[in-house]
Amino acid sequence: MNLKTTYLMISWVLLAVVAFALCGCGTPTQAEEIIHLPVVSKAETQTPSVLPPWPAITLTMVISGFVSPVDLVDPNDGSGRLFVVEQAGRVLAVGDGQIEPEPLLDISERVDCCREKGLLGMALPPDYPQKGYFYVNYTTEALGDLQSRVSRFHLSADPTVADPASEEILLVYDQPRSNHNGGGLAFGPDGFLYIGVGDGGGQGDPDNRAQDLGDLLGKILRIDV
Repeated sequence: MNLKTTYLMISWVLLAVVAFALCGCGTPTQAEEIIHLPVVSKAETQTPSVLPPWPAITLTMVISGFVSPVDLVDPNDGSGRLFVVEQAGRVLAVGDGQIEPEPLLDISERVDCCREKGLLGMALPPDYPQKGYFYVNYTTEALGDLQSRVSRFHLSADPTVADPASEEILLVYDQPRSNHNGGGLAFGPDGFLYIGVGDGGGQGDPDNRAQDLGDLLGKILRIDV
């Protein structure tokens, strides 16, 4: 008997033993002595028919009447108000569930809007109530070409309204295309102003501006105001 024949005979014997054990032939003791198989209960193989319920989620309308809102800022001045930035160039104050009649800031005439352009971000410095000024980021064609500006505006004699003529332009950078303008502003715990700058537009950053450390576009900038 050659090796191949011996291998085939052993294989058939093993298959017969397994079949004998699984079919229930012979006593349970004989089957357990021949082959040891894990016993799985029917309950363990069944998928639960009832899944735990999802938590209930509801939306509540708090206030309406905004046009293209892009940012929401808490002045943390004890007034309970919130500032809502509208893309076209206004910052509206909301108090007691209503929009206050006079905007905190309206620079619509110098903002180039819309699609991905406009008044895109706002940040309040630490101790805003004492300092009385804030920062915005907006796109403009005031000088002919599309640019982004980061500017500081001061409150007027009325602390609920800013003076549009008080603008201090801190940073200007060109926008080669009309999209991907970024515009986010935020103060970090280090006291610096962080500026989210888009990559200058075009699908997939075709000019590789974000990879160029000599270009402001496609970066998060940090300045000491």
